[in-house]
Amino acid sequence: MSSSPTSPNLSAHNSERWLWIVVGLFLVNGAAMGAWGGSMPGLRERVGTDESGIGVLLLITGISALLAMQVSGRLSDKIGPLKPTLAGAGIVAIGLGAVAWAPSYEVLIVAGILLGAGNGIMDIGMNALGVAVERLRPKPVMSRFHGMFSLGSFAGAGVVILTGGTGRTWVPLAIVCLIMAVAAAAIRAAAPHERIGVIEPADDGAGGTRAARIPAVAWLLGLMGLGFGIMEGTATDWSAIHVTDVLGVSVERGAIGLVAVSLSMLATRFVGDWLVEQWGRSRIVQVGAVIAVVGYAGAMVVESMPLVVAAWLLVGVGVGCLAPQVYALAGYIGGGRVLAVVSAFGYFAFLSGPALIGFVAARVGIQGAMAVPMVAAVIVTVLSLAGVLRSAERAGGLAK
Repeated sequence: MSSSPTSPNLSAHNSERWLWIVVGLFLVNGAAMGAWGGSMPGLRERVGTDESGIGVLLLITGISALLAMQVSGRLSDKIGPLKPTLAGAGIVAIGLGAVAWAPSYEVLIVAGILLGAGNGIMDIGMNALGVAVERLRPKPVMSRFHGMFSLGSFAGAGVVILTGGTGRTWVPLAIVCLIMAVAAAAIRAAAPHERIGVIEPADDGAGGTRAARIPAVAWLLGLMGLGFGIMEGTATDWSAIHVTDVLGVSVERGAIGLVAVSLSMLATRFVGDWLVEQWGRSRIVQVGAVIAVVGYAGAMVVESMPLVVAAWLLVGVGVGCLAPQVYALAGYIGGGRVLAVVSAFGYFAFLSGPALIGFVAARVGIQGAMAVPMVAAVIVTVLSLAGVLRSAERAGGLAK
């Protein structure tokens, strides 16, 4: 498959403008998802549902995103990722507005479907755009983009807290909805006229074209996506509960587990591009996966506050750079189409992994359940050491 990531007359000096456009997209997408997640307790109370109802809502929203990702990947390759990304941002803004207004559980479900579809479209589009921007620059930037998403998530959750917590759910959602709409309009106006990220289909040898096939190495990257999706989903959804139950502390003190994971993941992503420049993508993923194995192994056995927090810090450091590098390689291999496939694996695991942890924890305890993400980390380690990343680099034209 041949690729044309930029138009022939793309101005190199526009790469800086494209960089800030992608930074803004990741930031506002993170803010939207942070506000959505932080509003869950208030939404539960407002529409009169329970944990099962919220679980169904999240599941349906996730399925909507997974389906939309496949459409977004193909559109991004055909017309360039900027337009699908901005369209996704607009749908996310409408979805957030619908969630803020939803007077009943049934309306909330419909709003969740809309929000999920918009997020799926935007997720693939902005990652494909990020890869296209990285092609224009002399140094890696994908980790920083994902770091901006994490920073945006903090900001979105912070808006929930600052505007009254769970008692006034519509306020933070409306604020972020407005920010998203304004940002999308501003980015559309600021974007250079050149198209980037367009992927040309392969020649069929008879003067026409054929649909690009998904290369075999992409499926191995998808398997890695399953692994780090379970690892990251467990860290996000279960670290606070783990600390609370293992140490027998209050819920407020138990939240230090999530804080440790989130901050270490954020810090790792902001230094990740420098690490990639020094060591290479393959080595970073190998080291990160091993660190995550150690972190989850620690979470299975340690029972003192300093050691438990240290274990979650290691998990955050280990997981922090996995998704940016694997998704970047997927984009280099085959643009939005391959990104959509690999992201679907990771997204599915991120959604289903925490549910699996709950099932296992109910039978062997929360510490024993940490064996699930630890095994996932071992699988990612084995695949990375077996040369999957090196093969992906060669397929994407990155091998030196």
